[in-house]
Amino acid sequence: MKAVILAGGSGSRLWPLSNEEYPKQLLSFFDDNESLLQKTYLRLLNIVDSDDILTITNLKHFANVKKQLDEIHTSNIIAEPLSRNTALAIFCALKYFLDNNVSEDEVVLVLPSDHLIQNYNLFEKSVNNAQKLAKRDYIVTFGVKPTYPETGYGYVKVNSTFETGYKIEKFVEKPNLEFANRYIKDNKYFWNSGMFMGKISTFLTEFSINARDIYRYFNELNFIYGNEIPEEIYEKMPSISIDYAIMEKSQNIALVELESDWSDLGSWQSLYNVKEKDESGNVIFGNVITDNIKNSLIYSTKNLVATTSTENLAIINTDNTTVILPLDKSQMVKNLYELSKEI
Repeated sequence: MKAVILAGGSGSRLWPLSNEEYPKQLLSFFDDNESLLQKTYLRLLNIVDSDDILTITNLKHFANVKKQLDEIHTSNIIAEPLSRNTALAIFCALKYFLDNNVSEDEVVLVLPSDHLIQNYNLFEKSVNNAQKLAKRDYIVTFGVKPTYPETGYGYVKVNSTFETGYKIEKFVEKPNLEFANRYIKDNKYFWNSGMFMGKISTFLTEFSINARDIYRYFNELNFIYGNEIPEEIYEKMPSISIDYAIMEKSQNIALVELESDWSDLGSWQSLYNVKEKDESGNVIFGNVITDNIKNSLIYSTKNLVATTSTENLAIINTDNTTVILPLDKSQMVKNLYELSKEI
C-alpha cells in the first residue's frame, strides 16, 4: 500500500494563528510540539514504510513542509506550482506512482495533513477494513459517526452494507442546523472525513469517466526524471475538489466507518472540543487573565489578554491581529479572514 498526504491549504479556518503562508497543518497545539503534519506522517509509519509515503503541497509551503518532515525522515514531496484543490493533487500523486514503477493495482490511502487522530490502533483497523473494499475496485471514503449537529462538515448517507462497510447513497453538502439535527438522529448519516482509499487503476478509471478535463493531461505530467510540475501545464487544469470531481458522481463508492477518534480541527470550536478544560469549561493558551469566564477558548501568542464576565467566546490574539467571536460560530472566522485581505 502507498499513502499520499495532502499538505496544501489556505490557512483561513484557524486564522489569525494560521494564514496563507503558514496553514494549520504546520502548527502544533499539544505538549509534544508535533505539528499536525508531523502527527499525520507518524501515524502512517504504523501502516506503511516511509518510502511508500508521498506528500504533495504548494510551492509556497514546500520549504516548511520539507523542514518538518525531514525532522522525522527524508521524504518524497511534490510541490504544486499553483493551488488547484484536492482532485489535481491526487491525480498528480497517482501519476507520480506510475512513473516510479508502482503497479496500477497498488492500493493508495489519501489523507489530509491537518486531522487529529490519537488512537492509532483503531485507525489501522479501519484502514485494513477499507483495504478489503479497495481491492474489490471500490473507492472507499472514511465516515465518522456524528456526535453533534455540525454545520461545517459535509455528510454522507449510506444504504446497504458490505462485510466491512457500506454502499453510499449520496453525498450531502454542509447543512444548516435544522438538517444537521436531523442527520445525527438518522444512523445512515456520517460525517465525510475527507480521507479516501482505492487502487491507482480505480481512481484513474473514475478520472477518465467523471473528470475528463483533468484526465486529458495525464500524459503531459511526467515524474520519471524529477518531482517538478510545469506551471504551464498546471494552470490549464481546473481547480476542483475530489468530492465534486469524482466522489459525488461515481457509482463505485463505498464507506468504512472510522472507528478511531477524529477531528479535522477545522474551527476554533473543534480545537476547543479536543482540549482539556479548566473547572469553568475554558481552554486557555498563553498570556491570559480571566475573571468569571465560562466555556470559552482564549489564545494569546504574546500580548496579555484580560477578559471578564462573559462566556462561549473565542478570543484569539497574535502579534498583529485579535479576533473575537462566539465560539459556536467560529466557522465564520473565514469571512473575517477574507475581509482582512481588503485592508
